[in-house]
Amino acid sequence: EWLRFYAGKLDASRLRINIFVDGAKAKSASSDYTCMWVVGRGRDGGYYVLDCVHERLNLAEKIDRLFTLVEKWGGPGRVERTWWEQVGPMSDVESLRMEMNNRMYHFRVTELRHTTNKDFRMKKLVVPFSQGQIWLPFPGSIVRQRTEGGANGMPAVVRPYDPILEFVEDEYKRYTGVQDSIQHDDLLDCLADLWDDEVLASFKPPDGGGEEGRGNTSNWASEARSGRFR
Repeated sequence: EWLRFYAGKLDASRLRINIFVDGAKAKSASSDYTCMWVVGRGRDGGYYVLDCVHERLNLAEKIDRLFTLVEKWGGPGRVERTWWEQVGPMSDVESLRMEMNNRMYHFRVTELRHTTNKDFRMKKLVVPFSQGQIWLPFPGSIVRQRTEGGANGMPAVVRPYDPILEFVEDEYKRYTGVQDSIQHDDLLDCLADLWDDEVLASFKPPDGGGEEGRGNTSNWASEARSGRFR
């Protein structure tokens, strides 16, 4: 088993905190989900998941969710950086910066534009998971509300959801390393930004902490099919 879980509430003041955003292009019943991971880096080199959002959102809603997360986890003084994965020619980050000016509330954000496909990026997660570097809160620790429906004359319904449970059961356990092996891979894709070269160069353990090597991702496909990714 590669999954590592921690119990209780962590002391976030002892972690370096970054937020990772993968915003879907549009909001519809068939679109991908917008994902946001709040991750703390510990002195042991580990990555500790603190919070997660997994919802279908329009641009204004995405920006509002991000402001809420930054404020919840200590504001700009504690959240060192937000990484926003940008897809397509239109920059969501520019809209975010305009809203920062409107609210007079600024925090550091970096736009990520990838040159490799997402399956290649997700394969890199074999390294931190196999080395026990990624720690998740137990399912049930984070429960959020998500609005579903509201299209074609149908009423919108607000339902609770557990983003960690969805990640483990719907993506982590089902993904085989083969393109389109699962219907939605938004959470895996967003979490894979941890292993982006620019992120690795910046998101270090707190002063005095250790750091594991990046390892080798070449055996991803065989390991995933054999169940070693679990």
